[in-house]
Amino acid sequence: MTSVYEPSRALSAKIGRRLTQWRAAQPVKIAPNQPILSITFDDFPASVVRHGLPVLAAAEVRATVYACAGLQDADSLYGPMFSKSDLAAVQNEGHEIGCHSHSHLDCAKAAPAMVLNDCARNAESLGALGLKAPPRNMAYPYGETSFALKQALASRFTTARGILPGLNIGWSDRLQLRAVSLYGEHAHRLVSPWLARAAARQAWLILFTHDVAPKPSRFGTTPKALADTIQNAKDLGFAVLPVGEAADHVLKALP
Repeated sequence: MTSVYEPSRALSAKIGRRLTQWRAAQPVKIAPNQPILSITFDDFPASVVRHGLPVLAAAEVRATVYACAGLQDADSLYGPMFSKSDLAAVQNEGHEIGCHSHSHLDCAKAAPAMVLNDCARNAESLGALGLKAPPRNMAYPYGETSFALKQALASRFTTARGILPGLNIGWSDRLQLRAVSLYGEHAHRLVSPWLARAAARQAWLILFTHDVAPKPSRFGTTPKALADTIQNAKDLGFAVLPVGEAADHVLKALP
């Protein structure tokens, strides 16, 4: 990836995002009996293994890594992307591998059938690399989706995650879960208010980032910020769980 794709910022695109956000394709009731935190990594930079997994292991927590098989062994603004051995390391330590499409496409601009085919290709490619079971949770590249796509994904994935900030509590859309970015060396300070709100409401908070490095990209975070965020969550009484495991606990109205 030599340049960073940016979804359209035109007024029509913004209106479309707002409409999609408020049209629930699969309403569910999210009702945890304690606050839950899910930490997620998008795209799967190799630094997640180098710098992120040791932090998670020290804290004795597991996360979700949303992988694009089409980015395997590529160079990117996050540094090198994941290898076959990186996939094995994540899986062997009990973390969840989720779907992020195969080609990191803008799902709001692609026909639902195209996205479904791309996700199927991703599952097949990850399986060839050693993934033991097809991903059952997805994150939309760039956070972009459409109402028609959400409906089409209903039978394929348990959840799909966007990048609209918010807590997951009460009646929600399991195919456009809210999430909050964990970016920068001071990310732990920025997400601290979100953790406090989620703790007070016993909500499910999902955090997302990309690379983990002492000097991360603008879409990543540092090992220290990651560790401090986890410790803050533990101090507030959170259960820290991968998305799939959290979904098994909190989704009360799956069809």
